[in-house]
Amino acid sequence: MTMLFCLCVISLAPTMFCYQEENIRGLREKEISNNDGKTDEIMRILEGACMKNSAESLKDMMKETQAIIKNIGIYKEVVKKKRQLREEIKWVVEESKGQLDVLRIAKLLKRDVGRTCESQRVMDCSGFKGSRKGSGVYSIYPQKSKSHKIKVYCDMKTDGGGWTVIQRRIDGSTDFEKHWKDFEGGFGDVSKEFWLGNKYLNYITMKGTYELRIDLVKPNNKKTFAVYSKFSVGDAKTKYRISVGGYHGTAGDYLGANNGMKFSTKDQDNDTWGSNCAVNNGAWWYYNCSTSELNAKDYTPTSTLRIISFNQTAEQCNGTYFQLKDVRFSCFGILADFLFLPKWKSKKVCLKNITGSANVIT
Repeated sequence: MTMLFCLCVISLAPTMFCYQEENIRGLREKEISNNDGKTDEIMRILEGACMKNSAESLKDMMKETQAIIKNIGIYKEVVKKKRQLREEIKWVVEESKGQLDVLRIAKLLKRDVGRTCESQRVMDCSGFKGSRKGSGVYSIYPQKSKSHKIKVYCDMKTDGGGWTVIQRRIDGSTDFEKHWKDFEGGFGDVSKEFWLGNKYLNYITMKGTYELRIDLVKPNNKKTFAVYSKFSVGDAKTKYRISVGGYHGTAGDYLGANNGMKFSTKDQDNDTWGSNCAVNNGAWWYYNCSTSELNAKDYTPTSTLRIISFNQTAEQCNGTYFQLKDVRFSCFGILADFLFLPKWKSKKVCLKNITGSANVIT
């Protein structure tokens, strides 16, 4: 009997060992499964940290997908980083062993990441430099505020790119004989003809030192330019007073005389002349009613007289008008396009951060 009992014990031992080993394996698999579940949950929480609503998310996802197709190498790096992130999160989950509220930490991390994304919102087109973005319409945040997001046209090719277009006149399709409120808030289509808006010029240029560039092209394709090393626009209290100086170029200094002048429109006379220059010459920063009139009336190409001009007075001395077909007004960060008709074929006025190099629209 004793021998039989011993045999039973011996025969049961491997079974009990296998049971214990299987139980341990099951516990480990359960723990791994729980950790994977927590890891996946954290990943879901972190996704979309920079996306504030579903509409933005869908657009961003489409752009992201297109970019992935074109840049598969970048996509591979993203996959690697995602895998690395997942491993890091998994390590936190495994090491915490219930001592840390990892989900709460994940939510705090998402909040901090969101703040980081907001702090990286660009204030002008110079913020897109180095991103391999092409010229086109983009969103900027002149005050780094979600409520102040605006659409602008960025020139990413000219002289290194990074120019924000603030005005463009191409074919006369947009009426520039507007009132004060129109010029203050902007009007037109940023992909065609438009004025960005005086308040946005103030928002952007108040944050740094910008350079202004004016490029002119005659009907015979002869090009000339004017560059001002310092340019800024004041706020509404100053009537959007212009500050401009430091000229160099080949077009002549015909904007420097307007330094310190307030902005005038046909319904608000802020110039120093006896009458309102903006009534006949268009909204602008006027010292007197000549020298430069870049928002003036847009006559037909066959007109013998076009008021849109730069250094009008000097050209009148020679019996002609310095008139424009294509105009661009821009800075490094800011670029404005103007397009006018003869006697000048094109004109460009550009602004840029003084720390960069001159940016020119071609």
